[in-house]
Amino acid sequence: MSEVREFIKRYKDDPLSFVKECLEYQVDPWQEEFLTEIGKGTRKISIKSGHGTGKSTALCWVLIWHLLFRLGKAVITAPSTGQLDSAVWADVRSMIDKLPSSLRDLCEYTADRIYLKEAPNDSFINKKVSRLDNYDALQGVHSPNSVLLLVDEASGVVPQVYEASYGSMSTENARMILTGNPTSNHGYFYETFHSMKSEWYNISVSCLDSPRVSQSYINEMIAMYGEDSPVYAIRVLGEFATNQDDSFIPFDLAYSAVERDVHYNPETPLIWGVDVAHFGNDSSVLIQRKGNVLIDEPVVWKRIDLMQLCGELLHMYDNVPERPQSCLIDSIGIGAGVVSRLQEEGRMPVRGINVAESSSTGKTYLNMRAQLWGDAKEWLERKDCKINSAKLATELSTPKYSFASNGKMKIESKSDLKSRGVKSPDLADAFCLTFASSPAIFAGSRNYRWNEPIRRNLV
Repeated sequence: MSEVREFIKRYKDDPLSFVKECLEYQVDPWQEEFLTEIGKGTRKISIKSGHGTGKSTALCWVLIWHLLFRLGKAVITAPSTGQLDSAVWADVRSMIDKLPSSLRDLCEYTADRIYLKEAPNDSFINKKVSRLDNYDALQGVHSPNSVLLLVDEASGVVPQVYEASYGSMSTENARMILTGNPTSNHGYFYETFHSMKSEWYNISVSCLDSPRVSQSYINEMIAMYGEDSPVYAIRVLGEFATNQDDSFIPFDLAYSAVERDVHYNPETPLIWGVDVAHFGNDSSVLIQRKGNVLIDEPVVWKRIDLMQLCGELLHMYDNVPERPQSCLIDSIGIGAGVVSRLQEEGRMPVRGINVAESSSTGKTYLNMRAQLWGDAKEWLERKDCKINSAKLATELSTPKYSFASNGKMKIESKSDLKSRGVKSPDLADAFCLTFASSPAIFAGSRNYRWNEPIRRNLV
């Protein structure tokens, strides 16, 4: 025990030395700043960063240090089980196993708890997933010694979790640490860098300054999205993306759906949306939506003719594990040929959607295209949904909106986008097409006749 007492004396107020000497890690400059503030007793720290900069690793260090040398209670939470298990919990256990034996032997494990054998109820680490149906993850944590609340992927944690944490933070011996990619321009995590900035110690970490991030990753992000894109700002620079005021769908609204841990109801119908290429450099795209989740990656075909596209769709339909209830295809221009050919085959439940026709909902939208984008926006605003592509999120935030002389809202057309040098949002248009039938919108109800068109523009 004398050795343990010496460890406690040495590292109680010095997590930086503990990490270097006991865990034997090389510490990046921002991590050194972070650990130094922890040693000083800074109560509220918020860290935003790009991908792969070591923020989850730094949380693991602090959890172990707190367990061993502060003899208090710690809770780590994240919006998904996968994030907790793969990015934090497994690393914590691995790090503890590498400690000097006198420290390692103090610890005991259960599935969701690590504790000191001598004080199992007073010194421990708990992991809890934070969701709307489990918002009390950080509630009611009290200790006469020390309380540590950690939130990973903080942008995705619902506001109720932060509200529930207020009671646990009511004493001077409590501290709270938030980390995450800055994926949303709203919410508690965002405000710790803005309206609440004076209450929090802020750290921002760019991949450009991190030795942990390869140049190849940065180059890949540039090639895929461009240095001016919001995805590059979030994933590389670790900065909140700026929403354009005239974008119909704000980028952070769309991108937050990429990061979410949401699962679909297996009983909901599968809907396909297909956007047919209209210009030489455009792509034909298939998006598959099952209720509140996009399944699989978008399927993209470049430079294939219409008959080839028909063949590809038929081949997929014949070989997928689950066939769609509806395949909704933009029937404007050359898309009409694809619809006609597939309907002639008679194997697929194909419907043609003329997005230029008048909206079916009356006064709000100028045409069907605007209505479908409006439906997609409402779907995203419910925040219980998931999309599977950062590129799709970018495309959804690209078109601008305006109002026609009759007061109806319109969404920037593909030709207008092309005229200002913007690539056609093929993925986004295919996604929006999945909202062109009531089964697609209200997936889950059993009260629909699936083969009956509900809008006059469905053929």
